[in-house]
Amino acid sequence: MAPEHLEASRWLWICALYGCAVFFLYSALRATYRHKARREYEHQEFCRNLGQHGESLDRSEREREGFLGNTTNFEERGLDNNMFVDSPGGHMLRYKAERSLSFHVIFMFEHTLLSNSQILRHMLVSVLVAALVCCGHIAVRRVIDVELLQIAWLSDLDNMSNFLTSLIGILLGFYISTVMTRWWSMRSQGIGGLWGAVDDLCILTGTYFPGPEWRRMRSLVLRYGLLSFELTFMQNEGRDEELDTLVQRHLLTPHEAACLANHPSKCSAVWAWVAWIFRELQKQGHMSDVDLRLFLDKVLQARGGAGSLLALIDTQLPFLYVQLLSSLVHFLTMVMAADCGVMTGAWIISQKMSSPVLKFVQMLMVTYFYNGCLEIGRSFANPCGHDFSDFPRHAYHFWMRNEAEVFHSILERPPLAGVDMLKEAALRTGQDGKTSLSNVGA
Repeated sequence: MAPEHLEASRWLWICALYGCAVFFLYSALRATYRHKARREYEHQEFCRNLGQHGESLDRSEREREGFLGNTTNFEERGLDNNMFVDSPGGHMLRYKAERSLSFHVIFMFEHTLLSNSQILRHMLVSVLVAALVCCGHIAVRRVIDVELLQIAWLSDLDNMSNFLTSLIGILLGFYISTVMTRWWSMRSQGIGGLWGAVDDLCILTGTYFPGPEWRRMRSLVLRYGLLSFELTFMQNEGRDEELDTLVQRHLLTPHEAACLANHPSKCSAVWAWVAWIFRELQKQGHMSDVDLRLFLDKVLQARGGAGSLLALIDTQLPFLYVQLLSSLVHFLTMVMAADCGVMTGAWIISQKMSSPVLKFVQMLMVTYFYNGCLEIGRSFANPCGHDFSDFPRHAYHFWMRNEAEVFHSILERPPLAGVDMLKEAALRTGQDGKTSLSNVGA
């Protein structure tokens, strides 16, 4: 084939390769924007319905309606691809581990990094930069002979790419490890600490104050625990002054909202009310000093959990470290794009050069992988938002409430085996077990 015809055919081939890449990346961007708009609409609808839902935590007012009364049980939903189980709030509850290791994940788009608009834009920019460098490289041959220079250019660009790839790979490894450690601390010490303390307080209040006459006190402590949980997330979003939604959901009374308005750390201030309640109960003789300390330890644990979560979110990784890492990644993607562009131009004008397809694929993979690592760090640095992979805040809220109501209910009606055992123990010690067991349900 004549050189002119060979160059023309290669031009067509390269135009088709780059054109298809631009088309697919642009189509993926459009699909990502549509998916994001749909998720935002569904989240707004969910929050609107949630705002109209008033939670009732006083079981004495709804015994005839069943255990959960007019509250909503948070149901799980399986998505069409059978990979995720999500919640109506738009968060992932869990994924199926066996499917996550199959070839199926290669072709997944939604809820993956491939559906991240920022990563897709970086990949699109890399393709366009490579195309511009290719055209510039071909245009240079009209001025100078690039046959000898292009080999040196390609060698230097390859060496720089390999060096940066190794260096950034090591730095990203430390970065992801640090981010994942902080993410788990948010879940275990932050949310887990608050959740565990609320559950413990519900068990303790149900144990020390089991009778129906104490339902109001137990429900009040639970409501304050759920209120602190919601205010923690709202403070992270900068919405902790929007207390009307919590009043609408019956998690907050108008008087309590007025007390909290224009004050900082509302999620922690709620626990001062709980501590005050237990202190007053101790002063009235309903618990001993030792019991009061046990209750206050749990109150401080709950406040510490909320504070720990916000501290980890507000104390970001040092900006200089993140900026350096981000700059290196973006510089590497541009070097890879330039390398791919030079090789593509050299292949078009020289019969001795090998095909640039592998270099083109390598450029896209490096851009996707390294920018994906940066995106993972950004997402996991604050997992208390509305992204699909963030903590399922609303599911946690309902699970916490349902657990606490179970603790309250079963302690009002203890198991008969335990009742019989305690009666036998009372008889053996010569005590009358009727008083201690007076709250046992029929």
